[in-house]
Amino acid sequence: MAFIRDFEIASTGMVVSNAYHVINGVNVEKRIVPFENAGGNWDHDPLKGSTGYAASIFISVYSSKQARDDMKKPVGMINDAMPEKPVKLRFIFDASSSDSSLVQAYNYLKTTEYYSSATED
Repeated sequence: MAFIRDFEIASTGMVVSNAYHVINGVNVEKRIVPFENAGGNWDHDPLKGSTGYAASIFISVYSSKQARDDMKKPVGMINDAMPEKPVKLRFIFDASSSDSSLVQAYNYLKTTEYYSSATED
């Protein structure tokens, strides 16, 4: 599973057309105590400070599928550490679902504006 869409390399203005976006990790966190946010801004937290399962997505972006298959280095990454990420990378994980965290992550990304018009591979 992957998405194909253009990707702008951070701080360069260079755009890689039809870049190959692959989830390389999903971190699921079970929160039994509500998360406290001193700043009061819950935009980064899908649970909005409550309990449950929150998942974070890590994406590698390659110049093409062939580059990924040839084990070339990615042209970029999309993760929460990016100061200006193009897509929200956290979602509520459904522990009762038969879908894996990877499948749930791809399904979530399909609902975002950034990936809604991407081609799937």
